[in-house]
Amino acid sequence: ARKDALAPIATVKAALESAARETQGSGSVVLSRIHVDGTTVAVRGDVRAGLSSMTVLASFIEKVESLPFIGTFTRPAFTRETDPVLGAHSPFVFSFTSK
Repeated sequence: ARKDALAPIATVKAALESAARETQGSGSVVLSRIHVDGTTVAVRGDVRAGLSSMTVLASFIEKVESLPFIGTFTRPAFTRETDPVLGAHSPFVFSFTSK
């Protein structure tokens, strides 16, 4: 395997989904898009945990950063928005390269 090759995408997706599940058992971390471009992965999603959304997002990001294949990591903005249907939530976008 080439040194700059990304871990298999199925492995990357499974690890991200597992980190999302482990962060909050209620399914509050929603991954809406995982996009791969070469060795860069961009992830879009939303944390739907009410007023705790930013805290849950921080916990999720810590889990993702500790994954063994993460190289350079670009953290998301930590914001909380209010939606009439969802209530308080924290949308996020982050990206990383493979080690």
